[in-house]
Amino acid sequence: MTTWQDQIHFGDRRPPHEIKAKFERDLVALFRPDPEASKLTFRASPEVTGVAYNFELRFEAALPTINCYTLHVDADWSATAAKYHDYYQKTSVSWFKHWTRDFKPAKLPHPAANVPERYKMLVGQSLSAESNLVDVEAIQQTILAAMRKGATFSTAHKEGGTRLSFTGSHFFRADYGESEETETFAGEATFLAYLRKFNQWKTSGASEYDAWKLILRQMN
Repeated sequence: MTTWQDQIHFGDRRPPHEIKAKFERDLVALFRPDPEASKLTFRASPEVTGVAYNFELRFEAALPTINCYTLHVDADWSATAAKYHDYYQKTSVSWFKHWTRDFKPAKLPHPAANVPERYKMLVGQSLSAESNLVDVEAIQQTILAAMRKGATFSTAHKEGGTRLSFTGSHFFRADYGESEETETFAGEATFLAYLRKFNQWKTSGASEYDAWKLILRQMN
């Protein structure tokens, strides 16, 4: 077998753009709205560990107190060597469980349960939620403003990790674990150049705009 697919229906109080952002963070891939879909639908096609994945996130219904979603995924590893096929079959299942770990499977509601006015309102909010992010500079300024309010970036691995933060006067890097090196950045431009490099491995191949959008998603 060289293909696989699965899906999950789930409910969540968060609006569609926040659910989309959560998956964009986990998958390090941007979800684009599908203008041809009858319901609000976002799609992404990342490559994960050498496998081509296609994701569809669909906003199914807006109930009075909760929103209903479907995440569908399919994967294709037919282009890889046959000796890896069993491995990809197993890891695709594991990855999907990891990506959906915060959501409890649920049945789709009856269509009559949808509240059309609320659905329309949430669609409008989600499609315009980041209308201010018109270019790279706008994204960068959004990141800097959030960090001044306490947001951070971080990495972790078996030898330790790195944390990027704002100290109240400067942007600051602190390593922990095997290395305890620190660095204070002279200004915004210097810090942004480092932040771009800091996330290079996650944004390889993306346009500059998309790369900064993905960096924004990695912010804690």
